[in-house]
Amino acid sequence: MSRQFMQVVDGPLIVRAEPGVAARRLGELVTGRIIEIVPGVSATTDGFVWVQHQFGWSAERGLEEQTVFMQSVPESLAINDSTAVLLAPLAATADGVQTELTYLQVVTDALTVRAEPRTSAARVAELPHGIVLAVDPSSRTLADGFIWWRHGQGWSAASTDAGTEIYLEPLVTAPVNPPAESESAPVVVEPPPVELPDLADALAASRYFKVVMGPVTVREKPDVNSRKLGEIPNGVIVEVVPGSRFVNGDYVYWQHSGGWSAEGRADGGQQFMIPATEPDPKVEVPAPDHPTITPEEIRFLKVVDGPVSIRALPDPTSQKLGEIPNDTVVEVEKGSRVVASGYIYYRHSRGWSAMGTEAGGSPFMIPVAVMMPDVIVTLPQVPLGVFQVIDGPISIRATPDVGSEKLGELPNLVTVEIDKFSMTDRDGFIWWRHHLGWSVERKSDSSGVFMLRVPVMLNPPLPQPGTWPDGTPVRFFEVVDGPISIRKEPDSSADRVGTLFNKEQIEVDPATRMVLKGLVWWRHAQGWSVERPVTGTQTFMQPIRALTQAPSTGGFNPFPIFTRHPVPLNDTQWIQYFGNTRFAYNLRVQKKFWYNYCQGLHGGFDYGCNRAVPVFAGVDGQIIDVKYNTSTYAPNFTRVRVGPFMVIYGHIAGPSSFNVGDVVTPETVIGVIDAGGQNHLHLEVRYKNQIVNPLRVMPPEMQREITSRWKDLNKHFYSDSLWNQWLSPLDQPVLDLQLKGQEVIIGPHG
Repeated sequence: MSRQFMQVVDGPLIVRAEPGVAARRLGELVTGRIIEIVPGVSATTDGFVWVQHQFGWSAERGLEEQTVFMQSVPESLAINDSTAVLLAPLAATADGVQTELTYLQVVTDALTVRAEPRTSAARVAELPHGIVLAVDPSSRTLADGFIWWRHGQGWSAASTDAGTEIYLEPLVTAPVNPPAESESAPVVVEPPPVELPDLADALAASRYFKVVMGPVTVREKPDVNSRKLGEIPNGVIVEVVPGSRFVNGDYVYWQHSGGWSAEGRADGGQQFMIPATEPDPKVEVPAPDHPTITPEEIRFLKVVDGPVSIRALPDPTSQKLGEIPNDTVVEVEKGSRVVASGYIYYRHSRGWSAMGTEAGGSPFMIPVAVMMPDVIVTLPQVPLGVFQVIDGPISIRATPDVGSEKLGELPNLVTVEIDKFSMTDRDGFIWWRHHLGWSVERKSDSSGVFMLRVPVMLNPPLPQPGTWPDGTPVRFFEVVDGPISIRKEPDSSADRVGTLFNKEQIEVDPATRMVLKGLVWWRHAQGWSVERPVTGTQTFMQPIRALTQAPSTGGFNPFPIFTRHPVPLNDTQWIQYFGNTRFAYNLRVQKKFWYNYCQGLHGGFDYGCNRAVPVFAGVDGQIIDVKYNTSTYAPNFTRVRVGPFMVIYGHIAGPSSFNVGDVVTPETVIGVIDAGGQNHLHLEVRYKNQIVNPLRVMPPEMQREITSRWKDLNKHFYSDSLWNQWLSPLDQPVLDLQLKGQEVIIGPHG
C-alpha cells in the first residue's frame, strides 16, 4: 500500500488518544504541518472523519465536508519537506504481528526525569546512557514539543515531536538474561530494566533541609509573589511538613513552621536547600513578627517606640496624615500587611503605619492579643481601594513600567478599583494594578498627581478589553477599513497568509486578544488580524454582536502544490509577476480593461518564450476541461483541479486531448507555447471565488529560482509618489473574481 500524507490547512488541530472529541487530548498540530497517516485506517464518530498518525488521532474533516482540517499532499512533496512527520515503525513479533513497545533505552549522554510530562515540571532524577526502562504503553503524551513516556521514576522525553532529536530508542522485547556457561553461542546482554522507587515515596521521605544558598525567603504561600514573612540564614536546618512539596512556576516549595520556602528551581538549575539528616538540637523557623501571633492573626498593635507616623499609603514618602503616640493600641485590618521601602506596614482606620523595619531590629509597634482601655484609634469597615482620574487620560500599561506595552487609557474623572496590595514605586512613579492593567497614581516625589483616592465607585466598572458593556466577550468583527492582512503570527512582520476586505465578517477566539507593538490582535480561523492601534486613532475591524453573513475564508492558507515549473526556466525568456505589475498599470492607462475580472491587477504568472516548447502540468491533479479556440486565454486553455485549487493554463497551442477526470502528474504535457502568437503561458490559480498568487503555492526553492533571476523589482512592480504598496513578488493581495459590470478595482487605479 502506498504511503499517504496530509497537511493541516485549518489549525491548530487537536491530537487525541482515540477517535472522538471526548478522548484524551495529547497535543496540537499547527497549520502547515505535513504528517504521514496510517494507510487505510480511519474512523467516523462525533460528526468527524478521523485519521491515525504518529502522535494519535486527528479529525480530517466534518462528515458534511463543509469543514476541512487536513488535505492530501503528494508523497513526492512530503518526503522532501524537512518538517514532515513520518510514521515511526512499530515493533514486530516473530509472526509479523505489530505490538506496542514497552521497553526504551537511553541513547543520549544523560536523560532528565521530570514529575510531569512538561519541560517546566520538577526535575526529579537523571538517567545515564544505556539504561533500559520499562514504560507504561498507554502513557505516550505529546507536550511542549516532545514525546513523553511514564516509567517507574517519573516522565522522560523520548524525542522531539518532529523526530529531529532522539533520546530513547525502542527495544522490541524485554532485555534477556545472560546466557548459561554451557551455551556455545555468545549472546549480547542488554542492561536490565531500571527498578525505580515510586516518586511519591521518594518525595515524602524528605523531612529536613539545610540552607546552602541563603538567606532563603519565607513566604506566606508557595508563590514568588506571595507576601514575604522573613528569611532563613545559611547553615540552618529546618524541618518541613512531609508530603508538602509543591511545584509552582519555576520553583519547588516546602512548608515548614514559619511558612513556605523554595528548595530550588524546578529545572534543577539552582539549589537553595539540600536534604539533610535530623539536626541536634532540632531547629524550628519562628513565625514572623511575634512568637505566637502570625501576620494573618494580628488584629491589634501597640506603639512602643512612638510617636508613629500615619501615612496615606504604605510608603515613607507618601502624605503624612498624623501620628500615634506611645502606648496607644491600634486595631488593624486583617491581611493588610505590606512590605514596602524596607518597612512592614499595616492599615488601620486613619491610614497606614509602620510596625518596624523589614530587616528586623527594634519595632515601633508590637502585636498584642487584646484591646486596652486607652484605645483611641479603632477600625471601621475599610472601604475598597478606589481611585478617580483627575488629570487624564492616563495610560494603562501591561506592567508597572513606562516602557511596557500600552494597553489603553483611563479617561478623565473615571473611577477604578485597584488591588490595594499592588502599589509599586518604579521609574519615578507610584503604580497600582486594576482589572485592566497598571496605571500611575502620582510621581514618586508627589510633584504630579493623576489619581486621587475616593470612598466609592462613581461609575460602573469599566468593561474588560474585548468585551461588551454587559461583560460578554466579543466574538465577531466586520472589516470597516480594509483590506487588512492575515498574518501567521500576531506581528506585522510575520508571514502574510491571506487578506480580509471591507464588509467581510469573521469569528474570533475571545481568549486570544493580544496587544503587541501598539496594535490589538485577534486570532481567527485563517490566522491573526489587527482590530486597531491601542491609541484608537484608527479602526480596521468593528465588533458586531452576531454574524449576518458567512464568515470570510480570508483567501486561503497556502501550501505548495507545484513540484516543477510548467515551463522550464531554461526556456523562459521573460516573466510577468502576479499582482501590481507595471504592465497591468499601463493597460488601464491605454484604456484596455483586460484585467477587470481580477480587480485591475495581473491575475496570474506569465512564463514568456517565443518558441513552441512544451507546457507541463507541474502538479498532481485531475482534468476539469480543455477549451479550444476561445477569446478568453486565447487560443486555448486547460483547467486542472488540485485539492481545493483550480489551475488554469492559458494561451497554449496544441492542447493535449484529455477526458474529464483524467489524472495528470507534474510531467504531463498540457500543450505547447503559442509561438508567434501569445508567446507565453498565463498560469492562474483560483481558490473558490478568489485568484491567488501562483508563487504562494510553490515550494520555497521554486520561488527562489524565479526571484533570484528576475530581481529588478522596480522594473516589474508599479509605484509612484502616491502608491507604494505590493512591491515584491510574494507581498501581493488575494484578488476577488469580479462579475462583469460590477468590477471593484484596487491598486494604483483604485
